[in-house]
Amino acid sequence: MSLLKMIKFLNIVKVGYKCRKKIINIKKQFLPISLLLFFYKKGIIEGWSYKEINEIEIKLRYIKNKPIFNNLKIISTPGYRRYISKKKNIKYFKDNVDIILSTSKGLLSLKEAEDIGIGGEIFFIIYY
Repeated sequence: MSLLKMIKFLNIVKVGYKCRKKIINIKKQFLPISLLLFFYKKGIIEGWSYKEINEIEIKLRYIKNKPIFNNLKIISTPGYRRYISKKKNIKYFKDNVDIILSTSKGLLSLKEAEDIGIGGEIFFIIYY
């Protein structure tokens, strides 16, 4: 899946949370399934269903009418990719931050990648 499609999906989710929408609709062609499954596994979305042949309805998750995350920042762009090796250990991030890497094993958080012992491209950061 191209990086531009993933960035577009992340922006749609981010705007959906900022507008306090409970459900967002996205065209299937712009939907990276790996990112959708990752968000479901992390508990950022409650689920999804197929609305039409080419459209998917995504249900956003809130806790006490507050969004799951405060901000989502995209780090790697098509013009400037940022990587982290398995040797580099980042300890200066707080507990309320989740760094998401695109690795050879798929999308993983930094902690999961450190446990496995792999590095990857720093894709985005979620601030809780």
